[in-house]
Amino acid sequence: MRVSGVLRLLALIFAIVTTWMFIRSYMSFSMKTIRLPRWLAASPTKEIQVKKYKCGLIKPCPANYFAFKICSGAANVVGPTMCFEDRMIMSPVKNNVGRGLN
Repeated sequence: MRVSGVLRLLALIFAIVTTWMFIRSYMSFSMKTIRLPRWLAASPTKEIQVKKYKCGLIKPCPANYFAFKICSGAANVVGPTMCFEDRMIMSPVKNNVGRGLN
């Protein structure tokens, strides 16, 4: 090895040692302080209860009112849907909608 190669190796070792000493002294680094990321740690999942209202509405209907929802389709690809009091009246799943009902 040439002298320049030895000097580079010594400079690299010196830099690694000084960095390690800095981290140990100023950062109070300990193996006990290392924590797993949230996505890696096994944590108990909390079940979120989502309130479900009639026909999938975002708010409940007041007393003496009916819950209904009408959703338009997408061109001739998806047909419209109609829901009344949590009963699906028309939908592509029931196969009772067709062209022109949009």
